[in-house]
Amino acid sequence: MSVSGLVVDLLFRAAGIPAPARPAEIAHTSFEWNYTTWLNIIAIAVAAVVYWLYRNRERFGGMEKYAKDPVCGMQVERAHAPAAHTHAGTTYYFCSDRCHEKFVTDPEKYINQPGTEPMPPSAPEPTAGRDEESSGTPEKGSSLAAGTVTDPVCGMSVDTANPGATLVHGRTCYFCSEGCRDAFAADPAGSSRT
Repeated sequence: MSVSGLVVDLLFRAAGIPAPARPAEIAHTSFEWNYTTWLNIIAIAVAAVVYWLYRNRERFGGMEKYAKDPVCGMQVERAHAPAAHTHAGTTYYFCSDRCHEKFVTDPEKYINQPGTEPMPPSAPEPTAGRDEESSGTPEKGSSLAAGTVTDPVCGMSVDTANPGATLVHGRTCYFCSEGCRDAFAADPAGSSRT
């Protein structure tokens, strides 16, 4: 690159083209109101509006489609929730039947501290070609092409042929959703329930 610069300089000198005048001051030493100042002000204003909209999303209907499972804390789409239960005039939505059953057993526990208890691993269920269900983190070398594993975060059953998300963390882990994968990636030791 420096060689090409020197070649261009020699060509310009040979053609008689004078060097351009260079400014004495490269960087401004004082504050100026120029186009970059206005662009920075506009960017700050846009960021403030986006933050305000985020903080007020419930007023604008941003959370009407979703609910939080009071047992495990997962976000659930209300229209497609696997289970729902009305308690004391409030409808609660659940990510799975297991969360629903735990809530029905002791609703006050989950209303007072929503989303604080992770789901335990599910009981073994026989699947085609497998005698028992394995955890979401199978041993290296095991073939789980058509098996069922348990999500290590929430305990839901996950079909290894069509998982919601996967993560390679020393070995392949299968998750029911990207939310569980992100929770596991943030804290593998603290979020693993198996």
